[in-house]
Amino acid sequence: QKLNLRIELLRIDTLDLKTSATLADCDLFVSDRRSPALQSWSLFDSVDMPVNLFRSQVHKVNDRNLILPGRKTILCDETQDYLSGLPKPEYTPIIESDFISSVIRSVVDGYGTAFLPIAYMLEPMEQGLVTRAGPKKGYWSHSLYIYWKNQENWSEWLKVFLKNINAGIQG
Repeated sequence: QKLNLRIELLRIDTLDLKTSATLADCDLFVSDRRSPALQSWSLFDSVDMPVNLFRSQVHKVNDRNLILPGRKTILCDETQDYLSGLPKPEYTPIIESDFISSVIRSVVDGYGTAFLPIAYMLEPMEQGLVTRAGPKKGYWSHSLYIYWKNQENWSEWLKVFLKNINAGIQG
């Protein structure tokens, strides 16, 4: 039997025809939000990931330059909420991308700093490309929600997936 792992960047408040068609072919769905629109799916688990500030260790960085995840993501909302609680704006947003890989690459290349979950930055940290600042528990916690339709086919895979994510978080 064919399994379809598909990770989509979607703001799901209601399921329109396009989104419904996208999800119809999937057995597993990872989202950064809980949604009543996913009532036909089972919530397998949620993962809370600490968020820290990251900067390049390889390139000279203007620490005031901020790289943001795109406005389609909860992570962007969380970052904006955190920044709004600071006494005065210390950061100037210079890059915004819907692709987390672009945000990570921009940090590594020294364009600025970014608030990202530690789990997203494990590889660049292990390679010595970035440094992290902030408390070990993070400035806040970012959550991912894992939904599934076909529990039997995915249960072992999901256990390993969550074990690896949690190992990275505790890293």
